[in-house]
Amino acid sequence: MLGESATYYSDSRSSIKVNRRQLNTVDRPIFFCHLPKTGGTSLRLALEASVRPHEIIPDAYMMARSGGHYPDIALVMENVVRQRSSVRLLRGHYHLSVRKLLTNPITIAVLREPVSRVISNLKHNIQYNGHTAEAILEDLSKGITRGVATNAMTRYLSGDVGLMHPSNINQLHHHLLYGPIGNEQARLKSAIAALETIDVLGLAENLDEISLKLAKLGLSIPPTRRANVSKSGLLKLNDNHKERIREMNLLDVALYEEAKKRYANTSILDRG
Repeated sequence: MLGESATYYSDSRSSIKVNRRQLNTVDRPIFFCHLPKTGGTSLRLALEASVRPHEIIPDAYMMARSGGHYPDIALVMENVVRQRSSVRLLRGHYHLSVRKLLTNPITIAVLREPVSRVISNLKHNIQYNGHTAEAILEDLSKGITRGVATNAMTRYLSGDVGLMHPSNINQLHHHLLYGPIGNEQARLKSAIAALETIDVLGLAENLDEISLKLAKLGLSIPPTRRANVSKSGLLKLNDNHKERIREMNLLDVALYEEAKKRYANTSILDRG
């Protein structure tokens, strides 16, 4: 580890600050596949605090130009290719296969119980994206989760974005994450297989334990603190609503159960 004076990074929506006191000197770059609403913002802030600002992609400038959001994959790809030797952390709402932009990266992903993940995303859309609880409940009655892709975790971990086709990489990436899911069982099988390739696999309810696995790999991060928590109390869902959400996300339910089994079969120090 390389000591350095304290520096602070914060998330504009959460007002959470993370103190950076040491920098990681691990040779391998990090790819954090940030699945939406899994507690990932807390981990992202801690990871950002463990490297220098210019070693992160997307960097603060790219994020600012995208309105505080992760920019399109085409811009990310362009910057990684140009700065590959200096990139220590690539993170964002990007498909798992985007890690191929890096050489032998440490791959990190966090999964969450699917129904609670979708509910959190729906509340986030009320809080930040102008959706209304009434419209969300009406859509649910029709089998639609407004602004939230079904089986999102399966989508992020299955298939391949096809980085060899940069001319239409944004469309390919969007289609993989939000388009028709295609052969459901093939996507599920691919996502389950991908679990074995993730160096640090975490569960949202055990987020603090990720630091143990990271430490074993030589990565030291500050303690994670909850950030970007969806707080909208306007959305009142009953058991029928929750069951409907579960039925719409059965691939994620199966994927999460598989992840829990694998997580439970490891010791605390080896979890991931």
